[in-house]
Amino acid sequence: MDPTQGHVIDQIDEKAIVDLAGELIKIPSFKLEETPVATFLADFFGDRGYKVDLQEVEPGRLQTIATLEGSGGGPSLMLNGHTDINSLTRRWLRDPWIPVVEGDRLYGHGVQNMKGGLASIIMAVEAVRQSGVRLKGDLVVACVVGETQGGEGTSFLMDSGLRTDMAVVAEPFGVGNLVTVHSGIVHLAIHTYGVTGHVRQLEGTINAVAKMTGVIDALQRVEFTYQPREDMPDLPKLNVGSVIGGLGEDYVLVEPPYIPDICTIIVDVHFLPGQTVDGIVADIRRVLDPLQSEDPELSYEIEIPPP
Repeated sequence: MDPTQGHVIDQIDEKAIVDLAGELIKIPSFKLEETPVATFLADFFGDRGYKVDLQEVEPGRLQTIATLEGSGGGPSLMLNGHTDINSLTRRWLRDPWIPVVEGDRLYGHGVQNMKGGLASIIMAVEAVRQSGVRLKGDLVVACVVGETQGGEGTSFLMDSGLRTDMAVVAEPFGVGNLVTVHSGIVHLAIHTYGVTGHVRQLEGTINAVAKMTGVIDALQRVEFTYQPREDMPDLPKLNVGSVIGGLGEDYVLVEPPYIPDICTIIVDVHFLPGQTVDGIVADIRRVLDPLQSEDPELSYEIEIPPP
């Protein structure tokens, strides 16, 4: 082992990693609401002598880019992690905002995707700093917003002009499963349209929610056009992630005596290299268009990106 490497490893503090991840858990940071975490991290890095860029991705929406500057002349490396977290789901047995360690696991909302990874890359850079080793190239820690939106923060970072020679993204795959290829992702909305009227007189009405049930059923039969890959055997995949139906453009939900005239689902497709969004839409239309031939009352539309 390079003696410099060993000196850096000696500075890794497992408790400090867990403590930082716990502090991040305590700060809810759903997409669009990441600024409190950004300011916490800006203070964390600033107190330790990093060069800190608090970027305003949108008015009032901040992300933290910290740089441990090198001596010059060497390749630069970005460690990238997102501060936004997934929506809070049901079935929690603990307070999701209070970090709890049980055995070798840390519990708290957002730790898996991806405040655990974020704490890990931050403390990896801290180990380099505390070791006293001066790298030739810059080491950048990008704590970005909006990954669950499709990478808003990283796109903004790239548009700002910052570049490094290499990058590592600490998504939750685990150190035993390093990946160098990623699926493509497309989100799309599918709308069905109806004709409203009161339940007492159904003649002439078309129930958009009822029409959507046939669409959802058909989506389970989509056969995508693709070349299989041994390293990504489970792809492509399609998931219907949400559904809403009601009256008018605002999806009014509180007038159940009236027939819903719009229904929308949000669909996620994870796809393989070589597939295209146009091809995926064509594959989906191949199962939906026959429904219209069978049912002249069915009217649907695909919208990308979702509204």
